[in-house]
Amino acid sequence: MKKGNYRWKYIAVSIITFFIIYQFFTSKWIERSYFVSLVGYKHIWSNNLDISSSSAYKYYMYVLEFRNAYKVILEEIERIWKDKTYIAEYWKNVDIELGSSIYFPPFNNYSLGYILYDLSGDGKCELIIGEQDQNKEYQPIAIYKYTEEGKFIEVVIRTNREKLIIYQNGTYRLTGGYSRFLNYSYYKLQKYPNIKKYLGTLSEEENAKGVLHYYWEDGGVEVSNEIQLTKQEYLDKIKEFTIEKLNPEWQLLHGFWKQQEEISEQELVIENCYVDETEAYRNILEEYAFALTNINESYKCSQCKYVCYSLLYEAISGKTLYYSIKDLDDNGYPELIMGTLQKNGSCAPYVIYHYSPKKGIIYNDLAEGLTTSLYEDGIIAQSGSGILKLYRFSSTDAGKLEYLAYYNIREIEKHIKKYKKNIGDEETIIMEETSEKEYRAMIEKYTSKPINLEWLTFDTFFK
Repeated sequence: MKKGNYRWKYIAVSIITFFIIYQFFTSKWIERSYFVSLVGYKHIWSNNLDISSSSAYKYYMYVLEFRNAYKVILEEIERIWKDKTYIAEYWKNVDIELGSSIYFPPFNNYSLGYILYDLSGDGKCELIIGEQDQNKEYQPIAIYKYTEEGKFIEVVIRTNREKLIIYQNGTYRLTGGYSRFLNYSYYKLQKYPNIKKYLGTLSEEENAKGVLHYYWEDGGVEVSNEIQLTKQEYLDKIKEFTIEKLNPEWQLLHGFWKQQEEISEQELVIENCYVDETEAYRNILEEYAFALTNINESYKCSQCKYVCYSLLYEAISGKTLYYSIKDLDDNGYPELIMGTLQKNGSCAPYVIYHYSPKKGIIYNDLAEGLTTSLYEDGIIAQSGSGILKLYRFSSTDAGKLEYLAYYNIREIEKHIKKYKKNIGDEETIIMEETSEKEYRAMIEKYTSKPINLEWLTFDTFFK
């Protein structure tokens, strides 16, 4: 009898256990865990997807739900990327730093992608935006989280000097630094409302003798407590945080923005197109500031992408560098003008940076030993030693200045001058005599309306 009772108890326990396991595997929690699995994600967007099964269909609807939830974000990011008339003043859900990096793509063959993945473990997919690098691999640049209130929160943005790596457990790492200093900052994505937790920072620093020192700053304490580590302790700490990297199949960011939704021409009639125009050229200004700060220590020409070395040489020689931002050709997109302080206390333009949809950021080096002046309609005049060169700036994909005229003025006797003009092109100089009247007419035509620029120092961009 006792044996029978034990047998029935065993059967009862087995049945109960079966139902518990069944409920566990059919619960919303396990559904969410399954739904955000890499295997499921990689196949959800396949053209051959079979959603006849209950699990596959549920997963399909789950992902579709969050793709629709982030549609407003995806739509605007795609528009910033593809529609160059959609300027920063109109951006609603994308901040200036992320928007500017998308608006000014770093590569010629540039594309954006996205993935949906539950990083925080709250059952709600986060939206991860990525850009293709030069190896055609997507690198994450931003994470958006969908909260209970239906608000999108940008969790992290990769800056121009940082690399973002995301791990499957919701931990992510920001890599930053420069020549002799490197740091890894670790964060853990959490459920709303805390959003993210700072875990700590590992860093390595090379001294003047080439010896590396290793440090750890614990993010779990209120007061910073950076401690020095041995190399082995440093490597062990990296291993502790290095969980399997998130590597799902990226989806091309396409089809969310419809071109018929373009803003009207009337809306586009504005003076300046950026909420903060400086942000559009922050990478360039940071590079100059970094180069000047580290010129005698760790800076190498190959490190910086946008630095004009002839201008940098001017700064090394003792001249103060300045910048100004102005739309030179009235196309709605401002240019970055950089120059040096002259003996008379004024600034002379030296380099013009502008954005080309095909070539990205390109610049015009105006350094020819001549004094450069800017005028309305994009006119650039270079003069000195009896020479006058006239160009017109335009934001073309070729990045070249439009050549207008070349004049040579020589004093042959006291108060008597001879005027010559180039009848060839910029590359082939063929001079012929002309009159002072014609010369003055050209001056009046092109240089009657000077541009007054507001010059600013940029030494605060790099810290």
